[in-house]
Amino acid sequence: MMSSHSLQSIDETEFLSEVSLERSEADPSHSHRFYLEDGNLELELDDGKTYKVHRYFFQTHSPAFTARYLSEEPKDIVHLPNVSSVDFEQFLSLIYPSEIGECDIQAVDQWTSVLRLATKWTFPRLRALAIREIEPQATAIDKVAIAREFGFGNAWLLPAFTAICQSSSWLTYDEAARLGLRTAVEIGRIREERLLGKMEQRDYDVTAAVCSNNILIPSIVGGGDNDDGLSDAVLAPSFPFATADATDEVTATDTEPILRAIPVDTERLGSAGVEAKVPGGLERDLPANPSQLTEIGEQLAQFTLQTAELAEAKRFCGTDLDRALFALRMANRIAEEHSPAAQRHRQWRQMRIDQIVRGLMYDLPQDAHQLDIESRNPWSCFENASHRIAQLIAKQVSLTSPDVADGSTPRTGGVLTLTVNGRDCAKRVKIYFLQKGLEVVDKENNENAIEIIVPYAKGANYP
Repeated sequence: MMSSHSLQSIDETEFLSEVSLERSEADPSHSHRFYLEDGNLELELDDGKTYKVHRYFFQTHSPAFTARYLSEEPKDIVHLPNVSSVDFEQFLSLIYPSEIGECDIQAVDQWTSVLRLATKWTFPRLRALAIREIEPQATAIDKVAIAREFGFGNAWLLPAFTAICQSSSWLTYDEAARLGLRTAVEIGRIREERLLGKMEQRDYDVTAAVCSNNILIPSIVGGGDNDDGLSDAVLAPSFPFATADATDEVTATDTEPILRAIPVDTERLGSAGVEAKVPGGLERDLPANPSQLTEIGEQLAQFTLQTAELAEAKRFCGTDLDRALFALRMANRIAEEHSPAAQRHRQWRQMRIDQIVRGLMYDLPQDAHQLDIESRNPWSCFENASHRIAQLIAKQVSLTSPDVADGSTPRTGGVLTLTVNGRDCAKRVKIYFLQKGLEVVDKENNENAIEIIVPYAKGANYP
């Protein structure tokens, strides 16, 4: 026979279960595994779905997220605009896996969700992980779509479009819809020319044809009336590459794709004209006029500069700081280089600079030259401070003007005073910045602080 105490316990258990069930039914937005009982950060998406997670992960690993959403007075619920629940739950599944030691996501579209939010909120390690997982398993169509969305440029677009144009399989309706109408038409045209070349027993370089097509690869040949939105995508500030040693130089091999794409048949030079082969196996006669030959040479030099700087971006644009330093180098080149090729290349450089600056200048605080970080983790401190330095460099680039274009009046970029938790941490962070080529000095009378000199821009940010 049950005691009255046992009956009371059963009644209480049933009551609590009913209350829990009623709460779940009343608010279905809470009935999922990412609404954690011990969470201290409640987030709401546009569709009304809410998540309760731990503030620590976002504050520690994303200064951009912290600055945008967590820097003000604490709110009961933080709203995240323009974030889908599908993307957010894939992202959270990396932080909170269903099983310890397991990864819940495998497919390309799942990793793309992670990449989307890791890029949006500047989680560099999750972003790099997503790219590593996507690259080996993504189809050529996937890579084009991803490269366009995230601005991966010709490093992804050129091999992907080459593979698509060499394929014997028809594009499906879904694939054509993902690529866009004009892109699908250009792919069909290149495929037809390739088949025609086979029938006529002549060589047809598919890679060169793709490379020279301003609908498929506008970043190489510039311009192009493109309704697929690619022009903006390839100029975006994010690049899927690891950071390289800053002492690496752009070599002549970086220019080979363009030089192969526009070969000149020197054996067929004649007094009547210069017969030059162009990508796709089509030929045209170019008069042997000195001014026209000079024009061709300047165009080739411009293409060479573009290709070399695309290769440089590929090696040096893995983080916000890398991108800011790349923009700074290009701004200085605008000021210092005056060759015809450099003048032609100026607008292309300026577009790249403007894209990078716009991507870094959000939420720059008024006291931007002072940063206090409580963490004892040197790498975490370095990542947070790197983002701030990148913003300050971007500000310098955006403020430069023609009166310093000759570099005769150096503009100081100021100093970022960084205070961390512990002398050893400060020393490690100092080493990290020195390895990036920045000037760093110890703060007087404060062993927990260092001063990072913000590089100044000699270049002029004008059309």
